[in-house]
Amino acid sequence: MRLTVTRSLIVAATMLVSCATFAQAAKVQGFESGDPAVTSTGDAGKVGSFQGQAAPEGTMQYLLTTIGSMSNEDGLTSQSGSFAVINMSLQNFFGLSLVGTEGSGVMIPFSVSAGDTQLTLQYDFLSNEVIQSMPRDDFAFAAIFNSANALQGSALTFAKESTSTFQLFGNQSIFQFHTGLQTLSLSVASLAPGNYTLGLGIEDRTTADHASGLLIDNVQVVPEPSVMALALAGAGLLVGWNRRRRRA
Repeated sequence: MRLTVTRSLIVAATMLVSCATFAQAAKVQGFESGDPAVTSTGDAGKVGSFQGQAAPEGTMQYLLTTIGSMSNEDGLTSQSGSFAVINMSLQNFFGLSLVGTEGSGVMIPFSVSAGDTQLTLQYDFLSNEVIQSMPRDDFAFAAIFNSANALQGSALTFAKESTSTFQLFGNQSIFQFHTGLQTLSLSVASLAPGNYTLGLGIEDRTTADHASGLLIDNVQVVPEPSVMALALAGAGLLVGWNRRRRRA
């Protein structure tokens, strides 16, 4: 009898782990061919391996920069074929009040279903501000909008020069430093099921002397696994109990 109960518990635990793993597979955007279209402004576009760093998911990732046409920005040219836009244009694009000079942004559509709890993505914050004698606090931000373009909650600054830990970045051909891959998690638990848009941007804080950038990939919606996991665990225990009863 003890052996049967033990086996039942093992089955339930295995189901819990399997369910949790399954619940994470809800891709929103990987910037691969065939993925949903995104809307952008400024120096924004898909790239493959960038300065030696491959995309963390698939073969493509998305790059936003502050490289503009009317400023120094380390003498760099745009990476997408278009330059960063001034702050007013960036504010109009997002419908947000932003404190900066110029930057770029992207809007990524996604859907929320009942039980979804988190929107996650991988990012790498890039900057040439780090080695400057008076570095400016360039920053990256995120915001979620509903189908009527109304901001849900508040915008979040999730990376900035003054609070990030940097390391040398690849061949330093464009950006000298980066944070390495990080994970951003945004709660969607309070959102009603429906269609939404994730806005992501990068902006020069006070002057446009030196460039910063943001690599983005692997955007996912993560559902709450607990309900399904408990149901499966209960089913596993029930199977074990039925077997024990038949053998009694």
